[in-house]
Amino acid sequence: MILVTGATGLVGGSVLQRLLEARHDVRAAVRSVLQAEHALRKTMAGNTALRKGKIQLVELDFLEFSEDAARKLCEGCSSVVHCAGLVHQPNASSDLYKVLNEDATAHLARAASMEQVQQFVFLSSSSVYGNRETNRVSEEEPCIADTSYASSKIASENLLMASPPSSSTVILRPSMVFGPGDRGNMLPLIKQVLSGKYFVVGA
Repeated sequence: MILVTGATGLVGGSVLQRLLEARHDVRAAVRSVLQAEHALRKTMAGNTALRKGKIQLVELDFLEFSEDAARKLCEGCSSVVHCAGLVHQPNASSDLYKVLNEDATAHLARAASMEQVQQFVFLSSSSVYGNRETNRVSEEEPCIADTSYASSKIASENLLMASPPSSSTVILRPSMVFGPGDRGNMLPLIKQVLSGKYFVVGA
C-alpha cells in the first residue's frame, strides 16, 4: 500500500494515476471523499489502465491533524508520497502555513518512522531558494525564507533531514508545475500571450 496525500491536487493527482496504472494499491488522503470520487470517476472514464490498482479514499483535514491520525494513515503502507500543502495563498497567515505545511509534515514523518515506512517522498518547492538576482541556483545554495510558504517548506525540509522518517527519504523541489487542474500563474500567462496583450517589461 502506498499513501498519497494531496491526491486530488495537480501533482498528487498525477502521482495517484501513475500508481494505479502500475497496479499499486493506494491510500489517498483527500479533503473531501465526495469530491475525490467525482474527480476519479471523470478521470477513470474509459481508462481501464487506471482501474488496475485499488484505491482507498481517506477524508482528512490537516487543520485537525494529529499524530494518532497520521499513524492510522501510515499503517500498512510501504511508501508515503506527501504532496498535500497550502500553496498559492499569498494572504494566508504564517501560522496557517505552519499548521498545514510544517506541522502536518512533522506528524506524518513521525508516523512513517513508527510504522517503518520504507520510502518517504516530500514535495517541497523551488521557492526555498527565494528571490535571487540570478536564476542559476544549485541545490547547495542556502535557502532563503522570504515568504511564509517558503519558510514552511524550509522548516519541513530541515525536519526531514534532521530525522529522516525512512531509510529512503527524498525531497523534491519542483519549480514551475503545469498541467490539467493547474491553478497557478502559468495558465493566465498562456492566455495573455494568445490574446496578443502580453508585454515583456524590461530586458
